[in-house]
Amino acid sequence: MENKKHIVIVGGGFAGLELVKVLNRSGKYKITLVDMNNYNFFPPLLYQLAAGFMEPSSISYPFRRLFRKYKNARFRMATLQEVVPSENKIILSNGELQYDILVMATGAESNFFGNKNVEEKAMPMKTVGDALMLRNLVYTRLERATRTEDKELRRKLLSFAIAGAGPTGVELSGIFAEMKQNIMRKDYPELTYDDLGDIYLIDGQNTVLAPMSKKAQAYTEKSLLKKG
Repeated sequence: MENKKHIVIVGGGFAGLELVKVLNRSGKYKITLVDMNNYNFFPPLLYQLAAGFMEPSSISYPFRRLFRKYKNARFRMATLQEVVPSENKIILSNGELQYDILVMATGAESNFFGNKNVEEKAMPMKTVGDALMLRNLVYTRLERATRTEDKELRRKLLSFAIAGAGPTGVELSGIFAEMKQNIMRKDYPELTYDDLGDIYLIDGQNTVLAPMSKKAQAYTEKSLLKKG
């Protein structure tokens, strides 16, 4: 590996991991993947994690275990702090790393479309940590609701507003509705159906899943309304 060009990839999501796989197969490069976590995870299932239907181990896998079969690749757990192009190096939270080629595969940030109120007060849903934080909030509120006789407070504790009617927002609102219909009513006998509050799915467009087909939009909206 000593005479091979060193490619450093920052970000171990779908793109970063696939690039490691392709470059390793070529055998032409020395590869280092840098990520702030020591595991790769599957973002489309974060909503299942947030609702308590799945555990972190079900949607994540350690990078180092993946790299057992990649003889030209190494992993480094760190946070990127600075890129120094003039010296072909990056400064990390735990040291420096030289590179011949640098690839930034850090993914995208949440787009709040200029809505500062949502940006400042809403909970994000981008990482495993975000999903677990939301899960803890939901179940903590359920427990609080069982300890009060105030009907209005119960509904307030168990009402949820979801900003964004894209795939994640739709999935999250749908699974919260399933929780309301099934888990909450069965596991929390202290609560009645009327105590469980409302689920609000909010979007700037006049439909759910705006980028998708009209058929998909109509079917999804009908399904969500049916779930309550």
